[in-house]
Amino acid sequence: MSSAVNDMLDAYPADLGSVDRDKPARCIEECMACAQACTACADACVSEEMVADRGFTPSRGHRLLCGIGQRN
Repeated sequence: MSSAVNDMLDAYPADLGSVDRDKPARCIEECMACAQACTACADACVSEEMVADRGFTPSRGHRLLCGIGQRN
């Protein structure tokens, strides 16, 4: 498996010991894919006419997830 994530893990200067680099690489890649899907979904929701008419106010969870708000 060759990817930017594996390239970054390969460039990591410390010894990872017995860690199977494919497992964290796959986890990171899946998280990135999930974030892209969530962004596309949110973009689609915000662009819907009903949402635009009512105004969009992101939930606290959405704000925290996207880094818009502060954790208290």
